[in-house]
Amino acid sequence: MVPLLFSPGRYRDIRVKVEPCHGIALKNEACIGDVLRDTFSKSGSSALGISLIGSGSLTLGASMSRASFEVVSLPDFRGVLFTLRWYSVRHETVGIQLAFPIARWELREGGHGVLARVTLLKGKRLLHEALISLVPSEVAARVLVLSGYPQDQFDSMFDGDHRCSIAGRRFQNLELSDVQFVSGAEAESTVAGGHAGVHLYTAHVDGDHILFGNSHLQASRLFASWHRAGVRLVYMDTCNSVRVVRAAREAGIDALVASTGWLYSDYAEAFAERFYEALGDGATVSSAFRAAADELALPSQRWETMGLVYDPMFLEIKEDTRFVIG
Repeated sequence: MVPLLFSPGRYRDIRVKVEPCHGIALKNEACIGDVLRDTFSKSGSSALGISLIGSGSLTLGASMSRASFEVVSLPDFRGVLFTLRWYSVRHETVGIQLAFPIARWELREGGHGVLARVTLLKGKRLLHEALISLVPSEVAARVLVLSGYPQDQFDSMFDGDHRCSIAGRRFQNLELSDVQFVSGAEAESTVAGGHAGVHLYTAHVDGDHILFGNSHLQASRLFASWHRAGVRLVYMDTCNSVRVVRAAREAGIDALVASTGWLYSDYAEAFAERFYEALGDGATVSSAFRAAADELALPSQRWETMGLVYDPMFLEIKEDTRFVIG
């Protein structure tokens, strides 16, 4: 959000350039509203008078010969440039608020702490420049990424062209931890309060048991402890993990993502990545699951059995939920 104040007068060629940091992509549009007018205009009027969305070719009115503003993407999609070609203010100061919608948000830990650079220009002359600091959200939902594999075995799974694409990812409403390697004895205590979800890599599930290293842990007991700690979502990233559905139901877990068959590692990683992107953008669990399934709907990315396309992913929901910053 970028607020602008205009004292009485006529303005031409006012430009606002927004350059987000790496990991954030903006949509090619700007929302323009007079939502500040009650604060800055006693008469409750402004030159725009309405809230609207501007794109490169949109005009303010059918009678106008050309748009009074335009929105264009910067080269290489590094940001957005909003240009107000002309604007007239009478009698008293008017406030206008510009909002630049985010198309994609993905930040990793250890960033430089800057959300975006905002530059105000008149023509090519610099009027003001500011850096918007990134304030980490303490209320973004957290997902703990766990591995029941020993670290050397896990690392061997994600070498060469393969990688663990979800670990350490950060979205607008969701943060995923780095991979933590735990034994069966540590699996319960590692998930403390404050985690909304658990993403678990494991080699094998069998009925009510999950493999951690060389030992099996009872799934119903594990899920019950996670549920008491506040976990709402469990994502089982292993083949045939649908076998633990009953344990998740009995424990009261809101949602379980699992598989009904064997998984290709590329497909499994792509599905998880798309699922968390949608969930981090504010989608419900069911909507995020559908978004991932629809995006990966090409037969080449799914199992083909007897001429039929078979999707191995499975969603069990007790209560559909979303993870949003409130």
